[in-house]
Amino acid sequence: MKATTQAGRLLPTACLALVVGCADAPAEGRDGPRLLSVDFTEEFRVGDDPDEHQFSMISAMAFAPGGELVVVDGHDFAVIVFDEAGNLTANWGREGDGPGEFPHAPDELAISDAGTVAVETFTRIDLFTLDGSYVTSRVVRPLRVHSFAFYSDEAMVAIGERGAVGNTRTPELVRLDDGEVLWTSSPVPSITGDGPISMWQGLPTFLALWDGRAAIGMSDAYDLRVLDVASGRTVGRIERVVPLKGPTDEFMDATRAEMAGTPVAGRLEASHPFPVVMNPQVGPPGRTVWIGRGAGIGDSLSPPVGRSMSDWTHRQYDLFDGDTYEYLGTVEIPEGFILMTGDETRIAGFERAAFDVQTVRVLRVEVRLPASRRH
Repeated sequence: MKATTQAGRLLPTACLALVVGCADAPAEGRDGPRLLSVDFTEEFRVGDDPDEHQFSMISAMAFAPGGELVVVDGHDFAVIVFDEAGNLTANWGREGDGPGEFPHAPDELAISDAGTVAVETFTRIDLFTLDGSYVTSRVVRPLRVHSFAFYSDEAMVAIGERGAVGNTRTPELVRLDDGEVLWTSSPVPSITGDGPISMWQGLPTFLALWDGRAAIGMSDAYDLRVLDVASGRTVGRIERVVPLKGPTDEFMDATRAEMAGTPVAGRLEASHPFPVVMNPQVGPPGRTVWIGRGAGIGDSLSPPVGRSMSDWTHRQYDLFDGDTYEYLGTVEIPEGFILMTGDETRIAGFERAAFDVQTVRVLRVEVRLPASRRH
């Protein structure tokens, strides 16, 4: 099963906390955090040359079974496909209500093992072949889908919410073919109303794995449940015991100052730790799970909190064996690179330059695992 490109993306909230990488942190014992040696080799990049395809707002990307990279540009209502060498092979989509058109800006993406491309547009999911030929659409209302994935060649699972937006939201993980609810979160406070806003309330995070499995959990705990989607059974856990940390008074004062004049500035409170896990992905080597380390992790690899979210970057990922869920070690991705998807040998994402120029990059990855932990 292919993962959606932002399947692990946290659901909308008032603020998103990112994390800082630390290249020289010391290794610890067998079960403690350890920084792995990793090499990144660029296979191709697209978007920083005016003669190449230009992106407006990249919202999702995923690798297809044949190695192609599929990118969704929400602002342009477009789906763009590149072959393994970075050559543009297909480009489709436009705003509209007809077959093959998007009524809202396309946001999420999933690709089945059979090569079916599914694109989510708020009220529905549209299915295409890899060359852009329209197949069908399915309405997903009243479920407001935030992320979804295939768990077989045709069947899909999604995380979303039902009902009107009120003071709280209750995300669910739902099989779309039969409506079965596989997992429900605790109610998540909404930013609507006039009450206090917790900047780092735990939020659902979701990742499609292989062989019909999916990982689901909350961002404020290092504990993702692995489900067999077809049966709903729990078949494993991706978890670590880590010390937690939260915002300091100095940090909160600086954040409120940054947000001065906004409707939420005076309502922010620090009742939860920073996010612990975020942006889970699949990637190399082989079938490996990459879990983005949130700033709420307080071990020896973690950077200091600092004074402002605007100074943070998101670079550290914990790697886990995709079958045993054993922690393998931690890697750092290149500075400025926003990871969005991966396969067994590569990761893909984008960088944002001056004037909001967005460059898609595909990197081949070689991770040097300890001898005792190699597949």
